[in-house]
Order: sequence, then C-alpha cells, then structure tokens
Amino acid sequence: MPMKVSIIVPVFNSADSLSACMDSLVHQTLEDMEIIFVNDGSTDNSLKVLEDCQKQYPDKVKVFSQENKGQGPARNLGISKASGTYIGFVDSDDYVELNTYELMYNAITMLDCDIAVAQYYKVSKDGKETIHCRLPFMIDTLYTGADYLKDCGGMFAIWNKLYKKSFIEGFEFPAIWFEDVAWTGIVMSHNPSICYIDKPFYHYIRKEGSTVSSVRNLKTLEDSLQASRMALKDSLPESQQVVAYSYAKLLVFQAKRRPLYATEYYKLIHEMRAALTASSFYQEDLLLQKQTQALVEDDWEAIPCHVFYDDFGKADSPKELPANKESWESCLFSPLADFTCLDESNCSPEEFPAIKKAYDEGNYKLTGHYFKCRSILEQGGIGVSQALVGIKNMTPLLAKSKAVFSFLMPEAISPCFYASAASHPVMEELIAAIEAAASRNPKVTFQEILSDFFLEKHKLVYSRSVETDFKRRFISCYQDTVRIYSSSAFTYSYGIGPTFAKIDEAALFSEPELAGNNPDDIKKFYYETLQQAIPAYTDYKADTEVNTAAKPLMIELRVTKKQRRQLAKRLKDFNDLPLYKKIYHILKYKEI
Repeated sequence: MPMKVSIIVPVFNSADSLSACMDSLVHQTLEDMEIIFVNDGSTDNSLKVLEDCQKQYPDKVKVFSQENKGQGPARNLGISKASGTYIGFVDSDDYVELNTYELMYNAITMLDCDIAVAQYYKVSKDGKETIHCRLPFMIDTLYTGADYLKDCGGMFAIWNKLYKKSFIEGFEFPAIWFEDVAWTGIVMSHNPSICYIDKPFYHYIRKEGSTVSSVRNLKTLEDSLQASRMALKDSLPESQQVVAYSYAKLLVFQAKRRPLYATEYYKLIHEMRAALTASSFYQEDLLLQKQTQALVEDDWEAIPCHVFYDDFGKADSPKELPANKESWESCLFSPLADFTCLDESNCSPEEFPAIKKAYDEGNYKLTGHYFKCRSILEQGGIGVSQALVGIKNMTPLLAKSKAVFSFLMPEAISPCFYASAASHPVMEELIAAIEAAASRNPKVTFQEILSDFFLEKHKLVYSRSVETDFKRRFISCYQDTVRIYSSSAFTYSYGIGPTFAKIDEAALFSEPELAGNNPDDIKKFYYETLQQAIPAYTDYKADTEVNTAAKPLMIELRVTKKQRRQLAKRLKDFNDLPLYKKIYHILKYKEI
C-alpha cells in the first residue's frame, strides 16, 4: 500500500540546523507518510545525523546519498525514490507545524486537485515571524495554475505546497540555483488544479549566506536570470502571456532587491516584452505598466556600466589608482562594471586642434572630459571625476533614461558625474561645445561649458522642487531622454533620501574646475531651499481657510516617514530648532 505523503529534504552541510527540521517532520500527525532525506555530498556531520535519525525512525525515514550536485538533482532523486501519492518539499534549515501535512492532505484530497498551496511564516534573523503568500483565493474552491501565476506576486517557492506525484513526476528540477523558480513556472503553465489553505504551516528561516540572501554573488545573478529564462522557454505556449506577466513582477522585485544588477533584470524584461505586453493581466496592471513602461519599448537600452576616468598630464609620473576607485567598485557601480583610464597612452590630443591647445596650456581636466565624452559617444558609459566618492549603488538609474547629469548648485552642472547611451545627441553636441569653448579660451572649465550648455543653450530652469521632491529629483530635456539630478543625488549627502555619490570636500577647494563651490555654501543652499517652503506653506494654509479650492503648494516637500525622520535629525544637527519645528510640521502634513 503506497504512502499518503512523501516529504523530500535535500541536505548539504546542515548538521547544526537539522534537528528542528527532523523533529517537526518525524512527529507529524499524519500517518502513512515518509521523510526522504537526500544527502547532497555533505562534508560535515550531516550524514551521521541523518543515519541516526533513520535508526530511530526506520519506518518513517529514508536516507539516500549522492555526490554534490545541488538542490535540484537532490530533489529529483527524492522524487524517484518516493512512494507517496503526494509529495512535499522542505529545506533542511526550516521546520513545519506538526499538523502541516495532515491538514494539507485533507485539503488536496477533499477537492481532488493537483496542488495545495498554504501560507507560510517568514522568520527574520531576530526571530520575528511574518505571514506571507496571502492570496486572494477562497478555501474549498478550485483554482488553476494561471490563477496562481497571476496572483502569486513572484512567489515561486515549492515548500509551502503539496503536489500530486502523478502530476509533477514528469518535470525535473534543473541543476542551478533558484531551481524552484524555473520549475514552478513550467509546472504551473500546465494548468494544474489548485486549492488554497489560508493558514501558515511552514517556517522559512532566512539565513545569511543562503541562496536568496547572496545579493552580490555573481553566480546567483546568472542562475536567477537563467531560471526565469527557462520558465519562459519551457512553459506551454498557450500559457506564455501569464508566465511572462508573473515573471516580470518577479524581475521587478529582484531589481529592487539587488540594485547592483538591476539593469540585467531589466534587460530580461525587455527580452520578454512581446509576450508581456500581449498579456491581458499586464494590460490591467497599471503599477507594473508604470514600472516597466520604458523597458517594453523596442528602442530601450540601458546605459552601459563602462566607467571612464582620466589621468592626463602625468606622463612622466608613475600611475596610481584613484583614491576613490574602491568606493566606485564597492558600492557605486555594479560588480559587472568595466573601468578604463584615459590618458596620453590611449588618447591623442594632437588630433583635435582646440583640445591640443587646451592640453598645451595645462588644462588636463578639460582634456580628460573631452575624451571621456568621445568614449561615451562611441561606446556608451559613464564619466567620473577622481574627486567623486561612491556612497550608494546607482545602477538602476542607468535604465531610466538615455543620459544622466547632476546639479552642483542652482546655476552649475557638476562635471564630476555624467553618463549616456552610445550615439546620443547630447554627447555629440557636448563634444562640439567643448571644442568651440576651448578654441576661444583654452583654460575654460568643463563645469562652465556644462552649465552654459544646459542652463543657457537649452534654457533649463532650475526648480527648488528638484531638491525638495524626494520622489522625483530631476528635471529632463531632449524629449525626456536626459535627466539632470539634484545636488543631493551626486554632489553632497544631506542625510536624507538616497545619495549615490558626493564630491570630496577637499576637491571643492583644490580643483580649479570646482572652484568657488564651498561645501558650506552647498549645505546652506539646501537648508535655505527647505526654509523657503515655510512662507509658501503659511500662505497655502491661510488660503485654504477661506478658499477650499486653494492652489496646491508651489514647493512641495514629498517625503516618506523614514525621510521625514531623517530630515528632522539633520535639521536638529543644523542647530536651528525653530526651523526644525516648522519644517517637521510641514513634512508631517505633506507626508506621502
């Protein structure tokens, strides 16, 4: 007589965490069930722990071993050895409630469906539990795989489910990390019947060093992308649209969780755009449309993360790595970034008369900017100054526009950071502007050229809302393909909202192209920007008392709760208690 349920547990070097998992399984209230442990080539004491458990519970526990192949092949081996009518999966460092499989078995047999799905507990490092997988499903009701893909929100874990063996035994897990992400989409595309249990049984322990917590590991990036591609490639053709919709939501989540690699996830969304945009679910999901609006355009491309910096004028001196390069590599740019130093060894000022004139005058900074702009025009990429200090990863911004610049001050564009896709007209026109300015004045600075280019030629009007609207901190031009971000994004860290980079304060005094931009003036400007909101708010408040249709604030402070607390702390540090009280009140009123 076959078992009712087989539970498969892959084990790799889990000796220290196995006891809770084993205890929760061997004491299940469901009779006629077996626990299959697959030792995946463990090098610690795991196999002995498993064998001791098997000796203690010989009628319930089976142990199999294989060379280390990964969780996917371990699960495949477990399925091949299982005698249960239904199959469940548990990770070796998690545990379940003692009545888990009795209740799930009762649910799946009562409705005679292929898969039972339950809620689960996510357990944080400090032991706090939160309930997940709250689906808009009714109990005692049958749903389909398409229903699950539409509403699961990218939740492709397998351990909160019970499966009919006859339905899944034809689907093998791939030998990659995130094997469950690939497998689930393929299985669900075959439209199984599903029931839902609105109770959590499974305790998912989030551990440092686990597959999903390895946000920087390049192997996890490659396999997470491969898992989504496999699901899209191997799912049934008639289910392609709902699969694309479900995995697009997962990829948006992964891009937020792993911003270092955001553009890689965005590229995959772009690849699937035909199936995605054809999906009726996508057409009804306004939030996902907003999140992926640019990505589904045929001409979308991310700015390449190829970083150009310069070191001209030191031909007779030994070359040294920029002092801030470590901050670029460790936090500002993706680990996939390429770095190229431009100098006399790979650039020839002699080829361009105006630049040769500037170079001969010792204007090495302008020379460097010129060749960075030329390299970006040809290849796409990012130009940085050696004075730039990385603070927070900015990779997602490379996918949101065709070019990126930043304010240094209201009347000045920063020469320390800029980026563009290849062949964008902004770079072509900047190169021409540099040549024209250098021919007139070989000692001109790139900051002067940039500021004249954007603020005079393109008539960009600086708005203080660029600094105070923390949700949209840029103004745009070139038909919205070029963004110029606030000073708080790439010039100075005010301690509120995301600051991606700042200029080394010493450089603000010593660098000729940054001369006159005292960091104290920048700080003062920022707080004056905030302070200017006070009379606007006062007028607005008075107006609303007599006019319910009063115009909204001309200067809005749009912040989250966290940003409001951050700003309150900064204002206290600024030692202006009255201003702190006024601003805090406004922020509370305008909270979003």
